[in-house]
Formats: sequence, structure tokens, C-alpha cells
Amino acid sequence: MDVIADYTTPPHTTLPHHLYSYLSPHINFLVYQRPMCIGMANAIRWLKTEITHTSHDLKDDEAKSQLIAKIDDYIKERITAAGDIIAVSGAQKIQDGDVIVTYGASSAVENLLLTARTKGRRFRVIVVDSRPASEGRRLIAKLVEAGFSDSEVTYAPITALSFLMRDASKVFLGAEAFFANGTMLSRAGTAMVALSAHSCHVPVIVTCETYKFNERIQLDAVVNNELGVPDALMYKTGVPDAEPVGPQSDQSLSAMEYSAYARDKYSTRPRWNNRSALQSEAAADATAVPGKNPKGAKSAPPAALSQEALALANLNQLCPLSDWRNNPRLRLLNLTQDITPP
Repeated sequence: MDVIADYTTPPHTTLPHHLYSYLSPHINFLVYQRPMCIGMANAIRWLKTEITHTSHDLKDDEAKSQLIAKIDDYIKERITAAGDIIAVSGAQKIQDGDVIVTYGASSAVENLLLTARTKGRRFRVIVVDSRPASEGRRLIAKLVEAGFSDSEVTYAPITALSFLMRDASKVFLGAEAFFANGTMLSRAGTAMVALSAHSCHVPVIVTCETYKFNERIQLDAVVNNELGVPDALMYKTGVPDAEPVGPQSDQSLSAMEYSAYARDKYSTRPRWNNRSALQSEAAADATAVPGKNPKGAKSAPPAALSQEALALANLNQLCPLSDWRNNPRLRLLNLTQDITPP
């Protein structure tokens, strides 16, 4: 809206004609930072349609005010109000004593659970999560803050899904998009949760606003997907995956992983994702006590090895995939989405 508010129509042209092309570089910048999601694409398509339908007889101030008002209405009706309606309707599906399973962190599912809580429903929530984003920890924190007790909230990795699904009453999932053939696009792992619920005869309820609907047909997650940062898949031996992120890292990896600069400097786990930082740590460990083995080494290294070689050996022990970019036969593929069949 600020872009439109600051826009001025050049001489010898009209706002509907010039503003359409004026927004293109701004949209391209957003797409360059991160692939365009379905909801964003629908919103941009709607905005371009409204611009072309703007009367040429209106003055600039009137036309811009009209467009900004329409954008406000779009946000209120299609996003904010839709989320509130989903929360109220979904909360009615939850009964006392239910065991609700959800995956990752969805704002719509979060609002639904909190709404049900404010209505006095007593139920358990099982948050299933997976690496590398581990978004479910955010949802757990919100639920505990809202008053859920320790006995009412369970956090578990996706590997425990089949065991936890035995106690589930309902499964609530968030969606990034719904396609014309009924398939659902969401974070990677959602299809596994939905299919596990189906095999256990547990009803699955999906929360999704209509602005995320798309007429496209997609059968699998191979033909089109969003690639995350491959370095996020690196795992450091001996460090639990559920280790909380430090206070200096108040932003999630998924929120910053699309900028190479931010990934190196501001990553939530810079020691995991920054090879130079890992190598510095490895060199410090290798030279901390001369004549002794690096941490985790089973035998003393040959004296002929250089300090750099010792540091590299220790680095490979700390993180076996740290040098994956130098291996032409190895590629790390971090798929962030999957397709759930209807």
C-alpha cells in the first residue's frame, strides 16, 4: 500500500496504464527473495485486475485512495475475517476429552486451538514436528503461554507419528494451497500425517482460506516445489535436534533462509550453517591441548598432519556434511512442501 500511496503518475500517461508496469519490478524483487506462493500470486493477480478496472477519469489521489481501500477490504475479508471464521467453526469440532494432533505451526490452526480453549473446552494437543525448520516449537510456546498445562501438550518428532496416532481423536492441518483436483499443498511431512490418520481412521480437518485456492492441477511435489537452504539439513553430532535456539536468534531459519547474506551472518544456528565458523571452532578444538586428540577422536593423529588437516578432520567429526559442496557426487535437496491427495 505504501508503494501505491507514494506513486505519482508521469506526464502523458494514465494511472491504470503506468501503475501496472510500475509494480512489476517490485513484484520481481519479492519473487527473487522467495518463490511466490499461491496466496501471494492470487493477491497480486487480484490487484492487477483492480488496477486495470480503475477509471481513467479519476484524479491520482482519488484513484490511489480507491485502490488502497480495496486492498484493506481484501485483507480484512479474505484473510483476517476468514481466519476468524475458520477458528470459530473449527473450535466447534473440538469436544471435551479430545486428543488433537497437528503438524508444524499453522497460524490458522493456532487460532482455532486458542479459540476452543477460550470457550472452555478441555482437550490435549499433540504437536508433531520435523527438521530442519522445527516450526512446532513455536506453536508449543504459544499454547503453554495461553494456559495449556504440561499434561495437555505433547511435542513429538514425526518418527513417533504412528504411535501417537493411536490416541488421536482428530487431526488439524494447515495448508498453503488447494488445487482444482482436490490436492493440498503444505509443508513437507503433512502428507505423511494425513495418510497416517487415514490408516488409523482418524478424521482430518484442514484449515485454509479461500484466497489460497488455485485452479491449477498438481499431482505430486516433484514437478513443482520450493527448495530450502541445503545447509539447513546439516546435523552436528552430539547436539540434540530439540536444543532451543539461543536468545540472540529471535528469528526462525525459515524466515531468513532465502538471503545468502542473512544465512551467513544471522542464521539461527550460524555454527551449523557457516562452514568458516565451524572450521574455526574445529581448529580451536584441535589446537587447544597440544599433543592430545581432538574431541571425539578415537586415536591420536599422525604427527605429520598439519594444523589445517587436524582442523578439517575435527570439522568432519562435528558435522559430517560440512564439506558437501566440495563433493561433486553429493547433492543436498531440501524440499519444503509436499502434496496430500484428496
